[in-house]
Amino acid sequence: MERIEIVGGNYFGRWDHTRTACRGIVLRGDGILTSYETSTGQYMIPGGGLEPGESEADCCAREVAEETGVLVEPGEPVLEIDEYYENWKYVSLYFICKPVGECERRLTEREKKVGMEPRWVRVERAVAAFSRHQDYAATDEMRRGLYLREFTALKRLLGGPTIRPMSIGDYDRVWDLWMSCKNVGMTFAEMQTMYRTTVNRFKTIENREWKAEGAMIELSKQVGELAKQVMLKERYYAFTEDETTVDERLGNEMADVIAQVMRLADHYGIDLERAFIDARKDEDAYLKSRDV
Repeated sequence: MERIEIVGGNYFGRWDHTRTACRGIVLRGDGILTSYETSTGQYMIPGGGLEPGESEADCCAREVAEETGVLVEPGEPVLEIDEYYENWKYVSLYFICKPVGECERRLTEREKKVGMEPRWVRVERAVAAFSRHQDYAATDEMRRGLYLREFTALKRLLGGPTIRPMSIGDYDRVWDLWMSCKNVGMTFAEMQTMYRTTVNRFKTIENREWKAEGAMIELSKQVGELAKQVMLKERYYAFTEDETTVDERLGNEMADVIAQVMRLADHYGIDLERAFIDARKDEDAYLKSRDV
């Protein structure tokens, strides 16, 4: 398990008090479970303080259930974030959790006062909200720190072009969660997030960083493989394989081409989904200009 430190500007340089909390990353389709305060508009990953005699996994499951009404099965903790403010050290343990049922929520008085409720939001929307942590630097230091912590955790665990590699064991747990939560269909953003996880797994065994050149070489190779499968499909080549096998390979090569385009987009910081929509809008404007 990796440990990340966040040191606040008001840290005294030593800590006399410690608080440990356990937090659950719960995915469903392309959504992530959050606790949302309706009176403040604040999101957070569900979780809370470890009680005496309680195991860390039990704490995570209890806190998620109490705040959201979702029963979960946590795996092992996959990330620890240690925050240092004034003379306090705040330890947050993040678990990948599988949703398994529902129950009644049990909110604290404060949680009732702020109107806390569970909300499933798209992963990219949650990341975007937490990425604005610096917007609260002058007005709400508590939210700034909370959003910085959650942003760091999501980027670390769910992937992105600048994320350092996790251990294979950590990735196995993330991958198992993806596979257990998926229906046959996926959104485009969900496909991107899943592929980023795969890329980061490969980074742990590749001899050198790929960068744009590596992705382009792989893309060229995949286009060549796709062309070969098209030639087979259209009977330019003689073959003795079952046509179903050719169809499967054709689909695999198409998917691999898309994957390398995603990798290039991440390298250059391009929002591929937005770029796709903008390109289709340009085509639409052109076709309308031709009365089509």
